Amino acid sequence: MRLTDWSASLGLHPMWNINLKPTLISTSRNRFAVVCLCGLLGFFAVLGCDRPTIGPQEPQPEPTPHEVDSEVVATVPIDPNELRGRVTEELSAGNIDSAYEHIRALMLITPDDPQAKILMARVLGERQRFPEAIRMLDRLSESSPEMRLPVLGQTAQWMVLQGDWVGAEKRYREILKEAPDAVMVHRELSRLLNCEGRRLEAVDHLREMCRQGNTEEFELRGLLRASIPFSGDAKNMDCDPIGGLGISRYMLAQSKWDEAIGLLVNSKNPTAAETALLGRIYAQRNDVEKLADWVAHWSPADRRNADAWYALGTHEANSGRHESAVRCFCEVVLLDPTDGDAYESLSRSLQAQHSDAEADEAARRSTLIQRTQSLGSEMAESDTRDLNKISELAELLAQLHRLDESLAWQAVQLAYSQSQLTTEQLKQRMMNINRERLEILESGKMGATESFILCGVDLQSLRSK
Repeated sequence: MRLTDWSASLGLHPMWNINLKPTLISTSRNRFAVVCLCGLLGFFAVLGCDRPTIGPQEPQPEPTPHEVDSEVVATVPIDPNELRGRVTEELSAGNIDSAYEHIRALMLITPDDPQAKILMARVLGERQRFPEAIRMLDRLSESSPEMRLPVLGQTAQWMVLQGDWVGAEKRYREILKEAPDAVMVHRELSRLLNCEGRRLEAVDHLREMCRQGNTEEFELRGLLRASIPFSGDAKNMDCDPIGGLGISRYMLAQSKWDEAIGLLVNSKNPTAAETALLGRIYAQRNDVEKLADWVAHWSPADRRNADAWYALGTHEANSGRHESAVRCFCEVVLLDPTDGDAYESLSRSLQAQHSDAEADEAARRSTLIQRTQSLGSEMAESDTRDLNKISELAELLAQLHRLDESLAWQAVQLAYSQSQLTTEQLKQRMMNINRERLEILESGKMGATESFILCGVDLQSLRSK
């Protein structure tokens, strides 16, 4: 299993070839997937790794060849190819100021050369002059349409670093419209959405990566519990949480319930997602009075918000309206099948309705899910791995009909078992896992059916009442 070549996945002309470092599955807890730039343009650095969040900056004049004085030209080679090589070398060595001098000289003698413009944009990006770098590449893509997709990807990264998260997301989604299998983009977008606290949206992209056989271990843990990250993963996030929703979910991961409530309550212009999360917190803390007040003021603008459905379901159950509660909790698990608490609440309301078979299945489901999350949380806290527990996790996920995740964890276990296997054994077992993944993907049975997720409850009938 290896990262897809960027140019191949986007169908670009070979001249814009960008190779990616092959990888199996990383066992690092806190390292983002490494992407190596070997061409003219692309994802030349992991988004935000070990970098501070950078806010919007004032635009600066775009550099022109006339800015280069004779003294600079006299100190650098005149041959364009040698100049390009010097710029690339200085960038690789982290000598940004020197790279800037050389690229200015190159722009003087080859002002219309696309490669020179790309290198200039890279240098500007390294100097954190993101608006200028973005404008330069945007103009270049207008004259070179074949570069449009990689330009969108690179400029989206710069937008994240300068704090334009909306613009970055828009560009990532534009790429996915034309290249829906682009793993690099799914990875970057899932990371951005997770930082913003939009974790269920991020899960869609993580799952796509998982089904393509290209996920890291910490990304797989993100699929075990969608609502909030595990504490160990939250502490090792390679980006700062963004906005009220992102920060409050980060607080919840650290069990800082009161701080999260304070943040959400004091928000001047709370989003629907932030309001829904506040309702869920009241429900999980069994604050009946505040939950009732929340329900009285809730306006269901978004019917696909699992937090809101959980809060509503808890309120209905507290009020003895268990049929309505069942409907609400079914909506939750349909949106987030990793919500063990919702399954537990669903079981209780089904039991109150004397739907014993469905109640027992929901209770069993909750137990299985909570065990997967216990194992995931344990791994997030430590670098030590117990192969038997990884095997148990893969089996539990298979029982939950989450076969894509099960196979991915089998591959993780295999990666940790390398010292116990010959090269041929390792290769053969990985081939077997990959073959099974492709067969299941072809069959369309990679995930659980709606009926399975709902434990046999007829949600359509409940919706019609």
